[in-house]
Amino acid sequence: MKPNPPSIDVICVKTGRSHEGVMTVLEVLAREEYIEWRREKPDKMEVITSWERKGR
Repeated sequence: MKPNPPSIDVICVKTGRSHEGVMTVLEVLAREEYIEWRREKPDKMEVITSWERKGR
Protein backbone atom coordinates (compact mmCIF):
# COMPACT_ATOMS: atom_id res chain seq x y z
CA MET A 1 0.00 0.00 0.00
CA LYS A 2 1.39 3.39 -1.03
CA PRO A 3 1.34 6.27 1.46
CA ASN A 4 -0.80 9.29 0.68
CA PRO A 5 1.09 12.25 -0.78
CA PRO A 6 1.15 15.50 1.19
CA SER A 7 -1.56 18.04 0.44
CA ILE A 8 -0.76 21.17 -1.55
CA ASP A 9 -1.14 23.22 1.64
CA VAL A 10 1.43 21.05 3.46
CA ILE A 11 3.85 21.36 0.53
CA CYS A 12 3.43 25.16 0.66
CA VAL A 13 4.24 25.26 4.37
CA LYS A 14 7.21 22.88 4.12
CA THR A 15 8.77 24.59 1.08
CA GLY A 16 7.84 28.20 1.83
CA ARG A 17 6.41 28.55 -1.68
CA SER A 18 3.10 30.12 -2.60
CA HIS A 19 0.16 27.96 -3.68
CA GLU A 20 0.65 29.01 -7.31
CA GLY A 21 4.39 28.37 -7.04
CA VAL A 22 3.80 24.81 -5.86
CA MET A 23 1.26 24.23 -8.63
CA THR A 24 3.78 25.43 -11.22
CA VAL A 25 6.51 23.12 -9.91
CA LEU A 26 4.11 20.17 -9.91
CA GLU A 27 3.15 20.94 -13.52
CA VAL A 28 6.83 20.87 -14.53
CA LEU A 29 7.45 17.59 -12.68
CA ALA A 30 4.41 16.05 -14.39
CA ARG A 31 5.45 17.31 -17.82
CA GLU A 32 8.94 15.86 -17.32
CA GLU A 33 7.33 12.58 -16.15
CA TYR A 34 8.68 12.53 -12.60
CA ILE A 35 5.14 12.42 -11.19
CA GLU A 36 1.63 11.67 -12.38
CA TRP A 37 -0.46 14.69 -11.48
CA ARG A 38 -3.21 16.91 -12.87
CA ARG A 39 -4.16 20.43 -11.82
CA GLU A 40 -7.84 19.38 -11.69
CA LYS A 41 -7.04 16.95 -8.84
CA PRO A 42 -4.13 18.67 -7.10
CA ASP A 43 -3.93 16.39 -4.06
CA LYS A 44 -3.69 13.22 -6.17
CA MET A 45 -0.12 12.63 -7.28
CA GLU A 46 2.13 9.65 -7.73
CA VAL A 47 5.90 9.50 -8.10
CA ILE A 48 7.05 7.70 -11.25
CA THR A 49 10.01 5.46 -10.52
CA SER A 50 13.06 5.48 -12.77
CA TRP A 51 12.29 2.08 -14.33
CA GLU A 52 8.77 3.25 -15.18
CA ARG A 53 10.13 6.42 -16.86
CA LYS A 54 12.49 4.59 -19.23
CA GLY A 55 9.63 3.18 -21.28
CA ARG A 56 7.99 6.56 -21.78
